[in-house]
Amino acid sequence: MNEFNLNTNLDNVLKNLNILYIEDEENIRKNISKTLRLLSKEVYDVESIENANKIIKNKRIDIIISDINLGNENGLDFIKKLRVNDKNIPVILLSAYTDTKYLLDAAKLKLVDYL
Repeated sequence: MNEFNLNTNLDNVLKNLNILYIEDEENIRKNISKTLRLLSKEVYDVESIENANKIIKNKRIDIIISDINLGNENGLDFIKKLRVNDKNIPVILLSAYTDTKYLLDAAKLKLVDYL
């Protein structure tokens, strides 16, 4: 498969995704959501785990992108609870932290990536 076909296929996959993006910092959330909207079918951007849970109950989500530090909440704890009911939904965790404890905890959650 040549590079053009690979990029075309990737674009087609992305354009069909419903993404849940969780970020408590408004400016970051708005900027990343804007970019994600150019690439995907739908982006649900929320600032809290409470709102994320509402979206998950009412919408079809194909992938979750979440910050670890969500103010008073923790993205790792959210994903741990999510994994009880949904072991298959792909998750990408974002963090400014380089703490290996976060990385080790994240590795146990069967993430797509930890950035």
